[in-house]
Amino acid sequence: MPAHASKKIAKDLIKLYLKRADEIITPTQRIADVVKRYNIDRPTDILPTGISNCITNVSKERLEKFSRTFYTKDFPQLKGKRLLLYVGRVVKEKNLDFLFPVLKEVQKKVPDTALLIVGGGPELEPLRERTKEAKLENQIFYTDYIPRENLAFYYNLADIFVFPSLTETQGLVTIEAMMTGLPVIAIGEMGTVDVMQGDNGGFMVPNNLKDFSEKVIMLLEQPELWKEKSEEAKQWSKKWDMSLLTEELISFYNKAIEYKKNNS
Repeated sequence: MPAHASKKIAKDLIKLYLKRADEIITPTQRIADVVKRYNIDRPTDILPTGISNCITNVSKERLEKFSRTFYTKDFPQLKGKRLLLYVGRVVKEKNLDFLFPVLKEVQKKVPDTALLIVGGGPELEPLRERTKEAKLENQIFYTDYIPRENLAFYYNLADIFVFPSLTETQGLVTIEAMMTGLPVIAIGEMGTVDVMQGDNGGFMVPNNLKDFSEKVIMLLEQPELWKEKSEEAKQWSKKWDMSLLTEELISFYNKAIEYKKNNS
């Protein structure tokens, strides 16, 4: 089926579902605007996708055990390194190639810096090949897919969370990173704009190598700034705590019930 035809069918189906709803919940204002452009006359509210606090509930003993295995068995090359971390699907739209020149720029000022990419996807093997071609195999490392319940260990071992995606709908991994106190540097596009709303919990930068690299270097070279952004990240990310968002979700369900009663 031609792409334009499949897109039209998908759009029509989405409109059909939206028109039959008694209440529409969108994760961001950006998605709420899409609903509005579809001319859907239904109650619409914004509620971010909540994140379980299990991401922060990692005992010191478990973290120490993971750390020993990580540095002695899995990635001994990373011992003593300043670690930049990406977590997410490894696909083209995540713009991961952008991090190659970023790392090179950062290493000019902070030579002991390395990059760890955590996640799996169709672009994993091609990215590994490009890493070899760029002669960065001793600076960029990959894990493949990691179960979500184990991601907290990686957040806790890293120095900075780097997120170059240009197509993110919500950017929830940036919130997960912040919940563990890991400062974020991300390109200010789409869902990242909704999540960070500026330099909250780190730095939101343009799609520009120089700006991105400079902010990474700042956090690595200025311990006090890193601590400030780490604490800011913890506080900012509380807005996405699932336990706090649940009450608001229940109120939207009640709103849907009332709408149904009044329009049936």
